[in-house]
Amino acid sequence: MSGLASDPFAFEAFPRGWLAFRITRRQFLPTLLDNIHAYCADAPAHGLDELGTWDDEKLGGVVPKVNPGVKVSMKDGQVYGQPKTIENPLRLFATNSPALRAFNQMNGFTPLREIANSMAKENGWDGEHSFNYVRGLFLWLVLCLICEPLLPK
Repeated sequence: MSGLASDPFAFEAFPRGWLAFRITRRQFLPTLLDNIHAYCADAPAHGLDELGTWDDEKLGGVVPKVNPGVKVSMKDGQVYGQPKTIENPLRLFATNSPALRAFNQMNGFTPLREIANSMAKENGWDGEHSFNYVRGLFLWLVLCLICEPLLPK
C-alpha cells in the first residue's frame, strides 16, 4: 500500500475486494467489541473490510468523514494523518495531488458520488476514472484509519 501513498495518481487502481486491516493485539479486543456492538444493533451492520467489495452504486452513496481524534498535517509537500491509536503519523499523499482536494470534501456531508463528480469537473476526468480515483482514495484512508463511512439510510 505504500506505493499508493507516494503516487498521486495510483488511487484509481485500488483493487476491488475485501480490505485487509492490520491491527495490533492491543487493538484486537476493542475492535472485536465494536463489531459485536454494531452487529447487535437494530440497524443493519457492515464490516469495514467489506467496503472494497461494494459495487459503485452502493459505495457512491456512502458519506466519508474523518475519524474523531485524527490529526492531519502537512510537511515537506506531503499530507500526513495520525489516528489516535497510532504512534507515528502516516504519509497519505502529496500536497500537489488531486487527492488533497478530494480529501477536503470528505467532510461527513458529501457522498462519494458527489465528490467524484466534483473531481471530474475540476480535473477534466471522465466519470468512471474520477469515481475510481475517489473510491481508491477513500478505501486507502479507511485502511489507514483516517476516514470512516457514514452509510446511507
